[in-house]
Amino acid sequence: MADNLSALHLLLDADPALFAIVKLSLTVSLGAVTCAALTGIPFGALIALTRFPGRAAEARFSLVTAVLAGFGRAAAEVGAVIIVGGNIDGYTRTMTTAIALETSKGDLPLALGLGIVLMTITERR
Repeated sequence: MADNLSALHLLLDADPALFAIVKLSLTVSLGAVTCAALTGIPFGALIALTRFPGRAAEARFSLVTAVLAGFGRAAAEVGAVIIVGGNIDGYTRTMTTAIALETSKGDLPLALGLGIVLMTITERR
């Protein structure tokens, strides 16, 4: 219970370490999704419109769904981030790797705070 309250205090007090990790995670995830969308959407739209003429509205919703799914996948990936970029503080430490690190170190309030932010961002509605 105390860890939950400490995590809430970190969020409400705008803890600089927590928000530095969140900022880096969002920068990396949104950058990856933007690159993927810039290359994938034109090709997906071309294929959808040529193979399924008359279903343009369905194609637009499908593309938006694919972009949102891509963001959720990029934001929640732990293993690939650790393998490719490591877990270097201030450079490659994203929310998911920080949660794993802080949990193993025993800093549960920071891990819970980051988990709350991650769940809020990637929640599917």
